[in-house]
Formats: sequence, structure tokens, C-alpha cells
Amino acid sequence: MSSPTLIFEVEDDAIDGADIWRLQQLLSPKTLERKGIPVDYSHLGTLAAVDVELAPVLGKVASLIARRTGFDVSRVRRLHIRDCGPGQGHRLQRNDHPHEGRWLVATVALYLDACDGGRTLFPVADEAIEPQPGRLALWLNVDGDGNPAATATHEMEPVRRGRRRALFWYAYASATETAAAAAAAPAGSLLRRLGVVEPAHWPRPRTLHLVVEPDLPPEIPQLLAEAADARRLAVRTWHAGDLVGAPAPPGDLLYCPATSEAARRVERRLWQPGVITFHQQAHGPFAEVTDQLTLFATVGLPVPRTEVLSRPDPSRLRLVVDRLGGLPVVVKMAGGEGGVGVMRLDSFASLQSVLEGLYARGGTPELQAYVPDSTHWRLVVVGDQVVAAYRNVAREDDFRTYASEDPADYRLNPPPGARTVAIGAARLLQVGLAGVDILAHPSGRLYLLEANFPCYFPQAQLRGGVDVAGAMLDWLLAQATEREATA
Repeated sequence: MSSPTLIFEVEDDAIDGADIWRLQQLLSPKTLERKGIPVDYSHLGTLAAVDVELAPVLGKVASLIARRTGFDVSRVRRLHIRDCGPGQGHRLQRNDHPHEGRWLVATVALYLDACDGGRTLFPVADEAIEPQPGRLALWLNVDGDGNPAATATHEMEPVRRGRRRALFWYAYASATETAAAAAAAPAGSLLRRLGVVEPAHWPRPRTLHLVVEPDLPPEIPQLLAEAADARRLAVRTWHAGDLVGAPAPPGDLLYCPATSEAARRVERRLWQPGVITFHQQAHGPFAEVTDQLTLFATVGLPVPRTEVLSRPDPSRLRLVVDRLGGLPVVVKMAGGEGGVGVMRLDSFASLQSVLEGLYARGGTPELQAYVPDSTHWRLVVVGDQVVAAYRNVAREDDFRTYASEDPADYRLNPPPGARTVAIGAARLLQVGLAGVDILAHPSGRLYLLEANFPCYFPQAQLRGGVDVAGAMLDWLLAQATEREATA
């Protein structure tokens, strides 16, 4: 079905003068506050939401909306009042976000006043609605293909003189519900005459489920929420330790940037086959690789020489150090972030004592060859592409490296072969997202250190200007579309 040429219809004298007067008295801010209804005062006007059970006249408005649109009156349970005086209005907006799994398909407005100014303007459609007492207006928020309609973009011009009060009802519905409402409605109903979206072409609104925890850097969910908003995705935030009553619906997106066991348990409870995640294994978040470097080495990816000791035996320790190329060596403990747990030991005495302390605390450290004069690169892989690459830099008196604060470091090209290695590591781990750490030696040799999932991506976005969050969601959405096409 093509987009309707007329995005709204207007009906005058939809309600009589006596009922308009009752509504004006009932919906005044003071009356609403006396009844315990919250009222929001702002530069945009006075806003409030009222249940139709508040007064019989509101029930009459609900019945009017149901008759004129075709939706069942049981759906019209809450109305919104906007009360604007001189100088008040609102800027351009397009209300097209999903709510509880349904799209906003139509907006109904019942105007209670006439005033100078205060028109509802539709600049894309080059149309306007003049406020008049008893005037009922309806406009579609989606086009004939089920996409948010650009023609529904609207603003309210500021009131110049007088007062503009209007009641609004927002019709959230699925395609099937909308089509059924239009089919059941009288031939003269506004919804039927405007046209409805055919269910076969209606995209199911998706939700991005994010699992967070108190220690998670706030910029991670913030950037993802902004990217979701730009893609008209709803966002539901779950917290580590939340009780999950049911898995997320198939077709929804799920990402757990938190790393605690409590958060990962929430992620596993939310997952079911059909929920789209960065996990590419058949069992989703229930499968993971615990010994990355051994796996990488097995398939021929370049890794530093690495050994694991079961106990700090001095005689065996010397043999291991020789196999690693001699001192210094790097000792790594799993689970640390930002370089925590990575140590360089330059003597046998210090190495022996550090290992004894780690073993006494139940740790099983890795010993790794030290690669001098190397450059540390972080490559962010999304799908089969490196979407960001930047050089990490060392701080004074520290052999470890950290993400650069210099935007120039985010515009450098990674060394030859680094992209292939990074993509190969993510593919081997069967994840669609990875922060891959690679050492580049002046000789041209590369050393794959690890592939982090989940990974901290905001550095590349905030410092390097790369929309990593957008690339992440685009990849997840592409996976969802592909899965639905082959279902």
C-alpha cells in the first residue's frame, strides 16, 4: 500500500458545547491537582494524563474516539491534556517509538479552544490544523509500508493570544490490530478512510535488552541507547541480579556489556533461540572459550610464547623462562581490566616471589614472552569488519599501555595483517564483537594477545569519532533481518 496523500482528517463539532465547557472546567490544572493528578508545568505548557474513569464526560470522549477511529473503546483508557498560553508551543517532533511491543500508529486530538496561533503544523505535508472548540483531528504516524511517516513530523506554533487546550489519545497497536480495527469500523471512520498498513509489510518493533551492573562505565549504555534511539529501537535495561520472568521475545536484541557472574546469569535467562546476540554459537551465551591463546596457536594465529606452571618449582621455572626467551617475562592473571594483573618481572628472585604469592591465593598465572620495542594496537571487530583501530601508549614508568587520549592515534592505519588477525580471532571465538589486542614488533611480526568480549568500545567513539555503537546495532539488526528472511 502506498503512503496516504492525506495524513490527517478533521471533523468539526465532534462534541457539543456543554461537554466542551465540562472538559474545560474538569481539566484545569487546579482541579486536576485537587483530585491528586500530577500536573507538569513547563515552558511547553501544562501537561497531565487522566484516566477516562475520572468523569463521565471523559468516557464520552473515549467512546467518540472509538467510534471515529474503529478501535475498541477498551483501548481508550488514558487521555493526555496539553494546556498552552501565549508564547507556548512545541518544536518539530515525530512520535514513532514503540511502546510495549506496539507502534504508535495514529494520534487523535480533540481541541477545546479557539486562539490566535497554536496551530499544529505539518511542514513536510505542507498542512496545518487550526484549533477550534469541538474539532477532532486524527493523523497517521506510519506510512503505507509500515515505516514511520515523515509526513507525521509536526510542531505546535506558539500561541499568540488566548489559550489552547487539547486532549490527545495515542493509538499504539500492531499491524494486525490496526487492520482489524479498520475492517470492523463503519465505512465513514477516519481510520478506514485514511488507510491502514498491511500486516505483511509491518516491521515488528524490536527492543534492545541491555544487562548492566553498578561498576559498568555509564558511557557504554548511554552510547548504545543513543544509537538505539536513532534506529527507533526501544531499550530495556536489566541489572545484575534482576529476576527474569521470561526470555526476551525472538527477534529482540540482547547485549550484556557487564562481566560479573550475576549479570551473565541475567543474560543467560533472557536468551532463547531467536534472540539476537553477538554470540554466534548454537547455545548463545552458554558457550565460551576459556583458553584463547592455546586455541589461537592451534589454528596458526600468531601469539606470544606462553606457558602455565602448576606450581612455582624453581628448577622448572628456569626451564620455562628459557623456553620463553629469557628474562624479562610477563606474568598475567585472568580477570583483570585496564592492565590490572599484568606484571613484568626482570629477575628470578622477583618472579619466584610473585608467583608464590599468586599461587598462595589460588591463582594460576600465565607466563608470557616479553616483546620489547613493540606497539600495542586495539582493533574493534564488529562482524567481519574492523570498525576502529587505535594505538595504545605507555605511561611514564610503566611498561603497560593504555588507550590514547590523542585523536591522531585513532586516525592511524594498523600494521599490515593486523585486520586479518583480529577478524580471524573474533571468528574463531564465534563472537560478532571483539576488542582485539595485538603487539606489532618493528620487524613486522604480529603477536595476538587476546580478544575481549564484551569489550570497552567508547574510547574509539568518544576520542576517535567512530560510531562503534551504531555499527554494533546495525550488525545485530542485520542478523535479525537475515534470520527472519530464512525462517
